[in-house]
Order: sequence, then structure tokens, then C-alpha cells
Amino acid sequence: MEAAGVAARGAELRRAMGWEHRRSLVLDAVLALLSGVEFAAELPMFAQRFGVPVWVSTVLGFLLGASLLVRRRWPVQLVLLSAATSPTSSGYLLGIVALYSLGVYCRDRRMVLGVGGIALAAALVVVFTVDLRQRGGAAAHLPLWQWTVIGLLMTVGGIVTPVLLGLYSGARRRLVAGLQERARALEAQQRLLAERARTEERARIAREMHDVVAHRVSLMVVHARAIEAVAPRDAGRAVESANLMGEIGRQALDELRQILGVLRSDGAAAAPVLADVEALVAESRAAGMDVVLEVRGEPRRMPGDVEGAAYRVVQEALTNVHKHAVGAAVHVAVAYGDGVAVTVVNACPPGAGGALLPSGGNGLRGMRERVEALGGRFAAGATEESGFRVHAAL
Repeated sequence: MEAAGVAARGAELRRAMGWEHRRSLVLDAVLALLSGVEFAAELPMFAQRFGVPVWVSTVLGFLLGASLLVRRRWPVQLVLLSAATSPTSSGYLLGIVALYSLGVYCRDRRMVLGVGGIALAAALVVVFTVDLRQRGGAAAHLPLWQWTVIGLLMTVGGIVTPVLLGLYSGARRRLVAGLQERARALEAQQRLLAERARTEERARIAREMHDVVAHRVSLMVVHARAIEAVAPRDAGRAVESANLMGEIGRQALDELRQILGVLRSDGAAAAPVLADVEALVAESRAAGMDVVLEVRGEPRRMPGDVEGAAYRVVQEALTNVHKHAVGAAVHVAVAYGDGVAVTVVNACPPGAGGALLPSGGNGLRGMRERVEALGGRFAAGATEESGFRVHAAL
């Protein structure tokens, strides 16, 4: 636990000092050491003028060099420190690195210009127009204005260039960071979209499985009850019902194989069409349902997803009648106009008994989702005659 705490505090310190990686810390440590060596080599010559012992100026030099360790967090203060040490004619590495760090890590452009101007003035006045002229030897006889021009050119190279490089590097880093953040956001968005697509696909497959299994199984149950009722007195009709039940079972297996085949091959299953509604009604009639099919308008082909949704609405509505309204008369209407509308209305069932099947409560919700996903309208509810009505307009 103690080691973990030390590691956590170390990581927090690195973040506070701007060391994003360990190599950033190593780089700053190397720069601090090189700057300290430079100060230790040059500062004693300046300090001797004032009688300062060499060991004191050497220690001070390494301390000044160590200030580069904070260049990422306090670049402005570091530039001001560099300007303050300019009269000693030492610490050139400190000055260059400080100015570069100012351009990279200081976001306030006015601050960059102001601090850079201070450093420029200090270097120009103190170093080049005064100190160098005093040391110039034969060149000391040059006019002051020539020294000023020389100092200005050298200062531009030693101060303006690092600042400009720092500004470019900082802008580039921020651009890269922004692009990386945008890429992460897009990746997260893609994950969400992929998860949403998977959820929608699972819901679609669940609806398909529900429609296929519920409808076919409900018909098989109806035929099984019919066989049970007529077998003792009408063997021929019982055999006919058994054959129909077997055919319904084979149809259910075929449709399930199609759905599973889509899952394995990422292909497209053959979607049902409105022309298949007549066969759907015939199956219910064969199961003993009193069902009438009415087609209004001029039949024409619709988009595949529209016809498939309309077919599934009729299929699920008939399945619900088999489940909950055994023996009720049913009217199925398919109306063509600007689009297509299907309506399934069943009368009040003659009794409370019948082949009631368990219901998961997903049928109506699945129909609504299918229709509304295509921009259609869906309505379902009881009629005034105690029947039930399902309507979908696509």
C-alpha cells in the first residue's frame, strides 16, 4: 500500500510539472544538468569581480540550471530569471530553452510578446551594446550604432527564433492533441453506433423469430386440438389435420433456417411480400378460423421492407386471434393508395375457452416498432363490439 501511495504521488507530481511521459522528465533533467555545467563554468568569472568565492558561484550556477526542471509549468518566470542573469554573460542555454518553453507552454500570446520583449531589451542593452563593446578589443573602436546593429541581429537570432520555434511547436502540439481528442470522440461515437446497430439487429432478429415461431406454433396447436377432438369419430379429418400440422411445421423450419442462414452468412433473407397474405389467410382457414380477405385499390409492388412489415402485421394479428380469440370471425383488409394499409379486425370470441397460448406481450410492441421504423402509423385496441382491431398504414 505504501509503495502504491508513493507511485501515485510520483504520478501526480509528474502531471503537475507537465511531464506527460518519463522521457519528458529525463529531457528536462539533462537540460538542467547541461545548463548547470554552463553556469558553473562561466558564472565564477563574473562573480570574482565582486569577491564571491568560486564554490558559491558554482553552487549557484547549478541551482540556476536546475530551474529548467520547472520550464513546462512556469515558463514566464523562467524567462524573467534568464533576463535577470543576462548581465553575468552566462546561462545562454537557460535563455534559449526558457524562450522556447515560453512559446510552447504559454497560451497567452500577449504574455509571450511582453515577456519576450523584456528578454529582448535586456539582452540587447546589457549584453550586446555594453558588455561586448567593453570586451571588443580592436573592435571596441566601432561606433555604438554598429554595435547596436550587431547586437540587434544577434538578439533576433538568439531570442526571436526560439520564441517562434516554441510558438510553432506549441501550435502543432495543440493541433495534434485536438485531432487525437477528436479521433477518440469519433471512436467512442462509432462504438455507440455499433452497439446501437447490434441492439437494433438483435431486436429485429427477435421480432422475426417471434413472428415465425408464434404464428406457426399457434396453428399447430389449433390443429392438434382439432385432431384431439375429431380423431374418435372422423379419422380422415384427423389425418388431414395432422398433415396440415406437419406442413406448418416444415414451413416454420424453413423460415427459421432462412433467419439462421442470414446470421451465418450476413446475407439477406427472402422477405415476405403482400401477395403471400392470401396464403397466410388460407392457412388460418385450414385451422378452422372464419377469416375473410378484402383487397381494396389496385395491387402494386411496394418496397420490400414495406411489404415485409405489412405481411408481418397481418401474420401477428392472426396469431393473436389464434391465441386469444378462438372461434372469432376475422376480417383482413389490404388497401392500396399512396402507400398501403392493412387492417385486421376480429369479432368478440364466442366463449372464454379455446386454444389459449402463452404470450410474452411482445407482439403488439413488435408490430408498432416495425411500422414506426418505416415512418408509418400503427394503432391497436378494442372495438365497440368487444372485438379487437389492428391497423397499420405504411
